Amino acid sequence: MPPKSGSQKRKERVQKDAELKKLRGSFDRFLPNKNEFNLKNDYPTDRYHFDENIKDSNLKRLILAYGSCRPTIQFPYTEHENDKSYRFSKHYYFMKLKSGLSVPRKWLCYSVGLDVVYCETCWLFANRGYSYFNPSWVNGVNNWHCLSAKIDLHEKSIQHIDAIKVCCIWEKNKTIDKLTEQQYSNEAAVWRNVLKRIIKIILFLTSGNTALRGHEHKGKFNEHEYINEGNFMRSMKLLAEFDPIMNELLNDEKKKIKYPSWKVQNELISILATNVRNLIYQKVQNSQCFSIIVDSTQDITKIDQVSIILRYTILNFDEQSLSIKESFLGFYAIDKHGAKDYEDLIISILKALNINISKCRGQGYDDASMLLKVQNKLHLFLKLCKAYLIFFSSSAPRWSILAFGEADAKKAKVLKKLCVTRWEARHESIYSLKVRFIDVLKALTNISLTSSKTDEKSMSLSLKKKLESVEFIFLLCLWEEILKPLHGVSKSLQKKRYKFT
Repeated sequence: MPPKSGSQKRKERVQKDAELKKLRGSFDRFLPNKNEFNLKNDYPTDRYHFDENIKDSNLKRLILAYGSCRPTIQFPYTEHENDKSYRFSKHYYFMKLKSGLSVPRKWLCYSVGLDVVYCETCWLFANRGYSYFNPSWVNGVNNWHCLSAKIDLHEKSIQHIDAIKVCCIWEKNKTIDKLTEQQYSNEAAVWRNVLKRIIKIILFLTSGNTALRGHEHKGKFNEHEYINEGNFMRSMKLLAEFDPIMNELLNDEKKKIKYPSWKVQNELISILATNVRNLIYQKVQNSQCFSIIVDSTQDITKIDQVSIILRYTILNFDEQSLSIKESFLGFYAIDKHGAKDYEDLIISILKALNINISKCRGQGYDDASMLLKVQNKLHLFLKLCKAYLIFFSSSAPRWSILAFGEADAKKAKVLKKLCVTRWEARHESIYSLKVRFIDVLKALTNISLTSSKTDEKSMSLSLKKKLESVEFIFLLCLWEEILKPLHGVSKSLQKKRYKFT
């Protein structure tokens, strides 16, 4: 058989390479997924197990931490176009200087799976967007002829030098992302310190019920000062005289963001209020019992708002002590003032705060009229008791008739004003009316007979008629007996010898 020519050998080699590529593609589905760092492989950092471009930073760190793929095996021969066979040598891993010293080429690696030599540094860190980017040392070089010259040429390339610089940063655990992140962290730390000082100023002013701003804070910001500046800006400028951070914030013309606006102040106040409310909610939820105090009033915009206060107990098992706290929850708008409306509002608020209503042991309201129907007998009785005092106290002659009508009346109790907020305090007014019942009746009769004023005479006759009714006398005696023990207990608890803290 005649020997094969060089051209025939080259054709056969090209055909073999094409068949190997087909086989390699068909077997890829049976191989493990690429871009997975697997320590079970003989050479875990071999370029063969990964894609050409790795974007996962953690995977890059794993490859660098494990070490380069630099095997010292029996490298296979590869036949070249000159009909000669060459192979890779472990001596290429080192660069020999003129002085005779051998310096390792840490970037140079050998892929056992691909039978190529490649630059690990360019593979991991080369800039793919570089206009002169050469992928040959990323995909691998398997032309072993004159390999030393190719290695020297690659070492001097700009692509390789830039990749080495990036690699050095990574080896110091300072990635480009981390440097950017450090800049962001420094900037965030500055603004965090600014916000911390602004929050301290807000807490300082609000703790003393001092307004941050008002009708004064209407001026515009100029180069030197705020025109008609409020307490908040005055405090900021005062702090800036001693604090370098605030001084730089207010006086640095490059910084356009200074956080002095009323919107920022309101947002910070809202955040602080939310945190305080959450702390109160947790304390109430952990308490054994609580009571609720409700009051309603109109704001400047004529909207009815309900203020809710919770009074709760805190048990300290370590110190074996009991303390009673009162906390204001906030204002809540209400449209109607019926008992059902207040009930629905209170229940909805407690449910929203996840507070167990079964722990509620007491309720307090500003006048019980909102929990009573308009025609309720008790409500009418209380209004009538108040009407007697108003009738006599609003006129000096009528008051003198009641006070000096009889000799014994001078030493009797004086009619007391009806308390509108505390039930037990109403005992004084009801009790005084009960004691002076006959005197009041005689005074009304006297005024109805002797008065020359028509309206005064008609008013006295109307009050006398209601005073003589059986229903009023019954309620007067009944409620005096009910409120008497409450009044005594309240006075006893207010004495100095009782301490509840």
